[in-house]
Amino acid sequence: MIPRFIMFKNFGWIDTYLPFYVPTIAGSATAIFLLRQFMKTVPMDIDAAAKVDGAGYFRIFWSIMLPISKPALITTFIFTFVNNWNDFMTPLIMLNSIKIYPMSLAILTLRTTNDKITPWNSIMLEALLATVPLIIVFFIFQKHIVKGVVMSGIKG
Repeated sequence: MIPRFIMFKNFGWIDTYLPFYVPTIAGSATAIFLLRQFMKTVPMDIDAAAKVDGAGYFRIFWSIMLPISKPALITTFIFTFVNNWNDFMTPLIMLNSIKIYPMSLAILTLRTTNDKITPWNSIMLEALLATVPLIIVFFIFQKHIVKGVVMSGIKG
């Protein structure tokens, strides 16, 4: 975390949302490994058959590889979303303004701002509200979760 903090400080990204979005766009090790393992299961015959039929690289990607890899991409999206939504340490180190705290840090500030009585009802409400986006993402992409992890490259 220290080298990342120094790098983001030199970029001028401290107290902004950029330290959360830019590394996510580049991809995590888990996402790269998951997609690599999925792409290894796709037979090269599909690619060769498309080249014989006269398809270019963009056409092969758009019409063949993207639909085949949709479950793996959705699974990668879900893993990345849950990982970033539940991240606690990165916002704690990179953010200074309470106005832009994510839900995980907002719950912490609610716990530590009141000296006498801990408002457990408010903390539990925020915890419930923090899980709602995760539940929505799960229900939207529910049919793709298992398929993306175990599906091979052949549709049929």
